[in-house]
Amino acid sequence: MTLLLEQAGDRVEVPILIKSLQATIKFEDKMQEELEKEFQVEITEFNRMREKGLIDPGQEGVRLERVPRVKRTISDSFEQHMKPYIRKEEEELKQNILKSLSQDQLERNSQLKVFSSSLFMFNHIKSVIKRSADYSRNQGILEVSNLIRRSLRLYA
Repeated sequence: MTLLLEQAGDRVEVPILIKSLQATIKFEDKMQEELEKEFQVEITEFNRMREKGLIDPGQEGVRLERVPRVKRTISDSFEQHMKPYIRKEEEELKQNILKSLSQDQLERNSQLKVFSSSLFMFNHIKSVIKRSADYSRNQGILEVSNLIRRSLRLYA
């Protein structure tokens, strides 16, 4: 998959990228769940026997003490290819900010006097953060924080 992403470069279609990433994350979650089910009984039994001193010290390294981590091992390879997704989020956020600024009005129904555009913008930022947190943990989140900073400057 990463070979295909490298070949596509910035021309990768965002919906395909996101669907591929979602499928990968779902696969990793399922594999982690299956591994935990498979090895939980064995790990529990091993720990019980070790606590009772029934395991020879030389045999301890042979058994698993915890389930290996599968989650995010494959999907982390998508990190470096998330730029098209970030650009799409930024374009949508900019368009929504500009649209809401053109239709801006003061919210008079609340105790605080707030412009409706700010409420709309912060709700949209919240949804961008939620989506991005589902897909990225490292570079992507950093790029999203930069995107938000640029969007706040645009709004100001």
